[in-house]
Amino acid sequence: MIFPIPLRELRSRLFPLCLLLLMLLNHLKAVQAEQPVAGSLRPEETEQLVLSKWMKRLPQNVLLSNLSIPGTHDSGALHNGLSFGFARCQTLTLREQLDSGVRFLDIRCRHQRDRFQIYHGVINQRISFAQVIRVCEEFLDDNPNEILLMSVKEESTSEEITRDFQATFIAEIAPSRDRWCIAKVNPSVGDVRGRIVLVDRVGKLGGLDWNKMNLQDDYQTLPEIKKRKIAKHFDASRGGDSGQWFLNYCSGTVPSRLINPESYASQINPFLLEQVKARQGHRLGVVIMDFPSQEIIEAIVMSNRFLRE
Repeated sequence: MIFPIPLRELRSRLFPLCLLLLMLLNHLKAVQAEQPVAGSLRPEETEQLVLSKWMKRLPQNVLLSNLSIPGTHDSGALHNGLSFGFARCQTLTLREQLDSGVRFLDIRCRHQRDRFQIYHGVINQRISFAQVIRVCEEFLDDNPNEILLMSVKEESTSEEITRDFQATFIAEIAPSRDRWCIAKVNPSVGDVRGRIVLVDRVGKLGGLDWNKMNLQDDYQTLPEIKKRKIAKHFDASRGGDSGQWFLNYCSGTVPSRLINPESYASQINPFLLEQVKARQGHRLGVVIMDFPSQEIIEAIVMSNRFLRE
């Protein structure tokens, strides 16, 4: 015989179970949020890479602009904060990116109290510009034949400052000034081994002129349209002058459709890998990505014909 359980008693028995299931679901979501994007590099994978020294094999007389160079967009943006998933663009630390083969860093500096702090929009990324420089110096000490390109851009609004952005930049790099190549002249590999080549997005820092570069950075277009723009820019790079810089930003977001950097990259990066593999031996320019996979980075590096000769 079945004895029905009173509704009140049934509720009291089910409530703890439902609460437990809800706590478990929230825990799984939190764990998943901290995992790298599918196909992105994991720190343990970078230990197996030989790409930390890939530029060592390049001829001395090759112009930097004539290379295929892996890069990251908002390279220091590892934290979402209260951005609802729209601030984080990378899962690897800067050192892990460099060890993986990345050679172009996109650094966004907020000017606060006459120092630079790395931000993405209004989200503090918990690393200072001084720390960024230290990471780069340590990497170059370990890999003296490598070359780093660093784009420096002012981010967000300044706060409690007594000098302009340029003055603070000069002060920030002063301890490591000899490590930097700050010039508008397009250098060759042999000119800048072991150094940081500045790409000036501010307009008065004295580095390579951002406004004279051939740039694709339509960052709020739909992924299907973005794919066509990426491919078109690769075509332009292949046929362009070796002294012309080509920067192909493969990152993006579409806030109106709730497409954050992570979901955007999940649609773009598989297409990007196909494009890079189909263009082996041809210059791609600087390929700037969110959440790049090891396979994409390696394919970009190996597209340099100078490594095949």
